[in-house]
Amino acid sequence: MTEEKKSKIQSLQKAIKAMTPAQLQTLADKFGIVTIDGHSLSLHNNALVILQNPKSTVVGGFKQWLKAGRAVKKGEHGSYILVPSQKDKDDSEAGIFFFTGTIFDISQTMEIETPGEAH
Repeated sequence: MTEEKKSKIQSLQKAIKAMTPAQLQTLADKFGIVTIDGHSLSLHNNALVILQNPKSTVVGGFKQWLKAGRAVKKGEHGSYILVPSQKDKDDSEAGIFFFTGTIFDISQTMEIETPGEAH
């Protein structure tokens, strides 16, 4: 992870930790960001996205948008979220951990035109 990315994530985490649970819930209720699959983001990830891109409505990862027939526009910067994952049961430290993922709002994408398609 680059120092710039690490610093940005730490700053965002600090801002979220300063919020009360009621403030987090208010943000989630006000903005209601959902994934391309129709799932709601967690309160924490909702706050992370709002702090980075307050106009977000429907979000997805780069590959998710491609599967949906949309491409992320050149030059767009995504929002960081925390993605849960589970370590292998063979690992001596098995359990859940989080890694940083990048998602993009639908406004940062465009429809992929197929050859021969007229617009």
